[in-house]
Amino acid sequence: MFIDDTGDVSNSTTNLPQNRFASITGVIFERDYLFSTFEPGFRKLVGRHFGDENLVLHRRKMVKPPKQGPFSVLHDQTKRDAWDRGCLDMMTRAAYTVITVSLDKVAYYYHHPKAKLDVYETLIQNSLERYFYFLRHRGIGDVIVEAQNPGTDQAIAERYRDVYDNGTEHISADKIQSVLSSREINIESKSKGYPGLQFADLMARPSFAHCRAVYMKDTSDLTAFARNIAPILEDYKFYRDKDGNPDRYGRVWRPPLKKLNGP
Repeated sequence: MFIDDTGDVSNSTTNLPQNRFASITGVIFERDYLFSTFEPGFRKLVGRHFGDENLVLHRRKMVKPPKQGPFSVLHDQTKRDAWDRGCLDMMTRAAYTVITVSLDKVAYYYHHPKAKLDVYETLIQNSLERYFYFLRHRGIGDVIVEAQNPGTDQAIAERYRDVYDNGTEHISADKIQSVLSSREINIESKSKGYPGLQFADLMARPSFAHCRAVYMKDTSDLTAFARNIAPILEDYKFYRDKDGNPDRYGRVWRPPLKKLNGP
């Protein structure tokens, strides 16, 4: 599972949307498929549109491309439209599963005023719980997350070890250990160019925007591109229960809305 974050994953918050919400998205691939099919296809797609198969995609540079450099081609609307079509086709055709966990920090602090909330660690733990349920009938997996800064990276590594060693409120340590391949999370620099991490980066913001629209009825961050990704996630790619419902499985909102609306 490749993980990328979006929103404001710091512990502080305000009522401003850019500070209030935090989210991480995990994209799960089967290992052989990842290496044999997805990664070569991803690199070919990048090379076809940007002229370099080894180019590392940066979502922010693609949203607001600089005037110079490989992403500058996106100023040409025809080329941007072609990239969007190619990207959406990849998102539709590729074999992967998505878990997005989002947190409304204002609501969380309101309902848990004495809680010591570490936002990023909470999101990581919630995603690991869902990853456990995904893996327990399928095999063993590991987790790769993009490096942030030394302090954050250390905190995430410690939280991962704690979950591995002690389990969570809902899942015992022995069960967690039965599906995770290592006690250590893999923290990798974006510059290494892992296609899985780049793909998670492309998916994280649109998936989070879709979740805000679903749970908060807030479409302010739902761009035209995100609107095209939303049905791909909702109909095919979110992890879901046996009845096909992604709520609390592939898309998770914290605190749960039932806590916002009463007992």
